[in-house]
Amino acid sequence: MRLYNVRFIITGTIIAILYWFIEGLLHYFFFDFEGHSVDHLVEDLFSPAPHELYMRLIIFGLMVLFGVYSNKISRKRAQDVTYTERQRLYTLLDNLPAFVSLQADDYSIRYANRYFREKFGSSDNKKCYEILFNRNKPCNECQISSIFVKKTPFEKELEFRNGKSYQLYYYPFKDDTNELLALSLGIDITEKKEAEKLIVDELNKLKELDQIRNDLIRRISHEIKTPLISIYSTTNLLLEVYKEEFSKKILDYIMIIGKGGERLKNLVDNLLDVYDIESKKLSLNLKSNDLVAILKVVVD
Repeated sequence: MRLYNVRFIITGTIIAILYWFIEGLLHYFFFDFEGHSVDHLVEDLFSPAPHELYMRLIIFGLMVLFGVYSNKISRKRAQDVTYTERQRLYTLLDNLPAFVSLQADDYSIRYANRYFREKFGSSDNKKCYEILFNRNKPCNECQISSIFVKKTPFEKELEFRNGKSYQLYYYPFKDDTNELLALSLGIDITEKKEAEKLIVDELNKLKELDQIRNDLIRRISHEIKTPLISIYSTTNLLLEVYKEEFSKKILDYIMIIGKGGERLKNLVDNLLDVYDIESKKLSLNLKSNDLVAILKVVVD
């Protein structure tokens, strides 16, 4: 990474060195009229005449300066691009309907978006436990250290000092200086929690009402069943034992009363069976049977 940052300086220096040797070789092959030899080649490369030395040094310096200048321009452009992208990111984070913050391993908040500032105030490098929970030391249940130790994301649910409940998501994040920070995203779930609590309360009320209804049905059914049994048993007794003492018309009335009592008794028994089924008190006695015979009885 450091070599990449000074790549233009290295490039300018290499070009300057290449120019030095190429100039020496050109002078040796084309302008050295004293003959070609190794000594002349070494002299042309490393001990040129003063005017040639000055020219080479000037061009060598210009090449190096060009590399330095190009490096500064490149770094300036990279900084401008980084700044622009950072501002775009901050704008995006400020428009989120959730709070976003960056925390260091010493619990200080390095960045907080607009939602965070509006809900909890300005961070100004304060500690997270000071702003969020009005404490003077880290929370006992704090898990933020796992971001810096294990470098693994996690989530949890917390209720803050403003009475709001938030679903928190923590992620490891490295800034442009390669410093490891904890990126936290908090979504307000207060209304969701209240709605869930309301649903639970309503379900409990419905269960209570259902229990009251079942108890009422059970009680009323028992209260009705007792006199119905008396009516049903009495009519059967009159029809079986004392039928010779009554006229046909009276016996018809007694049969009507008996059938009505039997229907009411069956209805009450069905209500009690429904109560037992809903209360899971009814045990089924399963057995095999002839379905064809049953259908014949129904048809007949």
